[in-house]
Amino acid sequence: MTGIWHKMLIILLICGGSACNKSGLRGGTATAVTDQPETTVVVEEVPATTTSAANAAILAENINDTPLNPSFKGGFEAKALVANEENHIWVATAAGDVHHMRLEKGAIKSRKIWTAATPASGTRTYVLEGGAVMLAKNGGHLYFLHDGIPEGAIDKDPAKGYYFRLAGVADTERSCIVSYRKNGKRFVGIGYGLGNFVEIEQDDKLPYAPKFATVTAPVKVTELQWGYSCYVDQVRLQYYGQYFNGTTAGIDLKTMTALDLNKAPNKAFASTNLPALTVGPNAVGNGSYAMSGDRLGNVFNTTGYYTLAFEPRQAMVWGTAGTNLSIYPHDCLYKTPECKGFATYNLMESIGAQIGPMSALGDGNMVGMVRGVGDVYLIKLKVPGNAAQGIDAVKIAEKVGNGGDPYMYTDFTGATLYLTNSLNEFDFTKAGLWDAKAPIRQLGFTWTQVDGTAEELKDIKVEVRCFSDEANKGEFQTVTITARPKAMQLLDVASCVDKITSKAELRLTQLGTTSTSLMKVKQVQLTAFQ
Repeated sequence: MTGIWHKMLIILLICGGSACNKSGLRGGTATAVTDQPETTVVVEEVPATTTSAANAAILAENINDTPLNPSFKGGFEAKALVANEENHIWVATAAGDVHHMRLEKGAIKSRKIWTAATPASGTRTYVLEGGAVMLAKNGGHLYFLHDGIPEGAIDKDPAKGYYFRLAGVADTERSCIVSYRKNGKRFVGIGYGLGNFVEIEQDDKLPYAPKFATVTAPVKVTELQWGYSCYVDQVRLQYYGQYFNGTTAGIDLKTMTALDLNKAPNKAFASTNLPALTVGPNAVGNGSYAMSGDRLGNVFNTTGYYTLAFEPRQAMVWGTAGTNLSIYPHDCLYKTPECKGFATYNLMESIGAQIGPMSALGDGNMVGMVRGVGDVYLIKLKVPGNAAQGIDAVKIAEKVGNGGDPYMYTDFTGATLYLTNSLNEFDFTKAGLWDAKAPIRQLGFTWTQVDGTAEELKDIKVEVRCFSDEANKGEFQTVTITARPKAMQLLDVASCVDKITSKAELRLTQLGTTSTSLMKVKQVQLTAFQ
């Protein structure tokens, strides 16, 4: 690159910094196939994006503090980080059977089975970093399971570390469990009863076992009943809990005090064309068993759904209600009052059963479980990122737990809970003025931080590659990032510079066992200059 061209390039980077990409994710791939018939679908079509509209997005989508000149030649895309964790599927039946399944290319490659996770009741699951699971049953009965624990009936000798019962929890009281990091340590957090909350420190090495002897005295933050369902914002350290048909309450895990629910971005969001999508922590979850959220701080809690599960790779929120499966673009639950591009499918026509629990995998697939039967399905969109073009569903397990009821309300895969590894694909034709025949002259990297967090991008391995052939993407190249948030850093990546290509992948890996700086990255952007 000549010195003159480099100076011109820097001038091109000057543009207004108030704009920020707030759109959902696009793209993604799925591995499941289907032998199921088409489903009946009610859809709301999305108008095709015109070329002029895409070019106009250059100002609205750019996350840089420095502007891109209107005569800018090239393209860019900004995205929230998408977790790239290993896929685990945990199934806990009401009768006490527990299965751990691991996938490879859309099929089960291994399975472990335990029994006697009593009492017989609903289970709140939380998958820990590394793939172990915590189960919370009625009456404060807690179980810690991973593949290193002998299969069969769970040994409830507290000295073994697999089982513990919280004191002070009535036999009929629910307890809802999560995990998070704070102050350089990992914790299990549990809400139960009338606003009670306790913490249990975890070991700092895999499988991050809970140290049950460290359980804290309960902190009381509300007189509301909670423990039926819950969600934790691991970045902002905020725990939300509710009871069936009840109002949500929260706790600030940094101060262990009651949380102001009005601080959630979608605190009182309401859809103008879908009344049931009155979401956010201030909504009363009437008939809603499961809560979820996103990395922007939004909380999803609405009326009439057994499960709400956010799938970040394609930016969709999936909800099950009776025999119906509804899929909504992410925007419809926090910023776009008139929801477009959603679809509702009748699952009885495709799989002949009612899906209850759902949880996202890291590749765009969803896992759905049949209540009362125990069958497990992989479900995906036929067209990635487009809810209206149909779904594929394939059964990967039958009658788990001898046909027991997978009576679960919370995430059971862990694929989207943590952010220790991320993988994002970028399409430079999404915004800008792209010339398909021109090579990339330079590649720019920009990042933004989660609001209220420190400006740091440390202990993170950053890898980039550009490619044209999806089947042969080539090797990643490691780069060093020194740029502050919203500032652009130019990257010398051999597979990108002077190559004719429109796609790239960015892989980020958190180094060390205590750093959480990757979780504080809000969005990343790659900009290709031509």
